[in-house]
Amino acid sequence: MFNYQADVGEIVEVTYDDTFPKYADRMISFLVGFGALGAVILFVMWGWKMSAAWILGTIFHVAFFLFLKVKYVQWMKAKRPVEFIGRRLTVFTASRFIVEIALAILVISLTPLNMYAFLAGLLSLPFLTFVERAVSVIKE
Repeated sequence: MFNYQADVGEIVEVTYDDTFPKYADRMISFLVGFGALGAVILFVMWGWKMSAAWILGTIFHVAFFLFLKVKYVQWMKAKRPVEFIGRRLTVFTASRFIVEIALAILVISLTPLNMYAFLAGLLSLPFLTFVERAVSVIKE
């Protein structure tokens, strides 16, 4: 817990919580489960190239959430201002798309993996975001 000055003369107490790390853990669990299920189905139906491409797409997002979670915890421990953390998370999230594009180009041009399965693995995050929200609403 720390204080910062919001307006002249007004001191606001900010308490960090573990909401984002818990969200990241849930999304990682969903991504791993969905990735494994999809990989098995794709392997049985179309072979290893489809399965490996799917896994690579979903693992990218698992690594992304692990990275964000580590950075968030580091910033919390360093008692960074909420604005700092919010801006950094936004920058990393926006830059993720550039990395996704570069990774897609590399996978498509340098590997025998199926590009559609890879892109579907990358698109698993938006789908699972909706699933996670629906699960949260149902639980409440």
